[in-house]
Amino acid sequence: MIGVHSRTRYMVASFILLIILGLIWQVGYSLPPDTIVIAAGPKGGFYDTTSLEIQRQLEAKGFKVEILNYTETEKIITDVNDPDSRVSMGFLIQKVEAAVYKNVMSMGSIMKSPLFIFQRSGLALKSPSDFKGLKIGVSPPNSSSRGISEMVLSSYGIFSDNSEFVPLSLTDMQRAIETGSIDVGFFLQPATNSVFAGIGERGIATLVQTEYAESITKKNGHLSVVTLPKGSFSIVNNLPATDIKMVAAPVTVVAKKNLHVAAVTAVALALKEIVAPPTLVSLPGEFPSMDIERNFQDSSRAADIYKSGTANEPFLYKHLSFVVAGTFDALTLTLGVLLSLPVVLSGLFEPLKLWTNQKPQRQLQTLEGLHALAQTRTLTERELAKVEKIEEYFEKNHNTVERGKRYALEIKKLHLTANSV
Repeated sequence: MIGVHSRTRYMVASFILLIILGLIWQVGYSLPPDTIVIAAGPKGGFYDTTSLEIQRQLEAKGFKVEILNYTETEKIITDVNDPDSRVSMGFLIQKVEAAVYKNVMSMGSIMKSPLFIFQRSGLALKSPSDFKGLKIGVSPPNSSSRGISEMVLSSYGIFSDNSEFVPLSLTDMQRAIETGSIDVGFFLQPATNSVFAGIGERGIATLVQTEYAESITKKNGHLSVVTLPKGSFSIVNNLPATDIKMVAAPVTVVAKKNLHVAAVTAVALALKEIVAPPTLVSLPGEFPSMDIERNFQDSSRAADIYKSGTANEPFLYKHLSFVVAGTFDALTLTLGVLLSLPVVLSGLFEPLKLWTNQKPQRQLQTLEGLHALAQTRTLTERELAKVEKIEEYFEKNHNTVERGKRYALEIKKLHLTANSV
C-alpha cells in the first residue's frame, strides 16, 4: 500500500498548503479599512453633528474618517447599499422598502426625531389645518425632512398649490422664523438641537400642536407620537405653556453588511456614548435601540454592545489596538473553520480509507474470475497484463494476500500450458 499512502500524504499536504495560502489571504482581507466614509446631512444638522462626534471617537482609535454632507438625504441609503460606492455608513429616517436594499444592515435606531412646527410671533394658529395660504418653511427637495413634512401637511389638506412652500436650510429657516419672513417652519431635528432651545427659550416663535398626531402615526407605521412636556424650554417663562404632541420619526444608522467588524465595534461604542443620555422626549439609555427599525438585518455585534451594561470594549479591543484586535476578530470565523477541518477531513478520508482497505479483496475477486477463465481458454494479452499488474500489487503490499499470489501463479501456469499445447 505504499502507493496509496503516498497519494494520501500528497492529498493531505495539498490540503494543508491550501489552508496556509487561504489563511495568508484571509489575514490580508481581515485588516480593517483605511478609511470609513460617513454619509451625513447638511452641515450643522443632527446627521452632521453626530457624524463629527463619531469621527472624533473613531480617529482616537486609529481610524481615518471622511464625512460627506448630503443635501438630498433620501439618497444616503442608496449609496450605502451600492457595493461600488465609497460610503460605509449613513443615516435613515424615511420609510423605505428594505428588500430593495439587500446590502444594508441596521446598527440601531439612535433617536426619535420630532417634527417641530414653529409659528412666527403674532400668529395664534391652533393646528396645521390653519396653514392654508401661508408661507411655510420646509427643507430642500429630496431631503428626508421634506418628505415627512409634506406627508404631515397633506394629512390636513395643505399642499403647494394652496400654500407657499419655501425650501430652506436649517439655519436659514431659523433666521426666517425669527425675522417673520415665513409664517411657519417645519424642523425635523432632535429635541437636543440648540436651534429649538434658542427659539423656544426666547419666545421668538411658538410651537403648533400636531392635532390628530395619533391618527397620522397609525396611517404611517414608521412614525410615532412624542410629547414635549410643558415648560421644556423654560419653566420660568412657562414655555411651552402646554404639553405639545408631535409626530416623530426614528433615526437609524445603516451600514454596508460587509463593514469590517472593527469599524462596527468602534461605531457602536461611539453611538452608545453619544445617544444614551436622556432628551426632552426620551429616557436615559433608551437609545441606541434595535427594537424600532425591524426591517433590516441587525448587526449582531452592535446589538451585543448595546445590551451590555457599560460602554466597555469587547475583550480583544480592551487589550490591543483596534487595528490588531479587529484583524483577530475578523479571523475568528476563519479560525473556527480551520479548527473544524480535521473533523471534516476525517469524514472525507473515511470513504477513501474504506475503499483502500477493500482493494485486496477486489483484486482477489478479479483473479478468481481470471483463474476460472484460464481453465477454459487462453487468456488475451490484455487479461494477462491485468494478472501481472495484480501480482505486482500483491508483491508490493506488505499485507501480502497469499491466496492472491497463488492464484496469479496458477493462472500463469495455465496460460503457459495452454500455449504449449
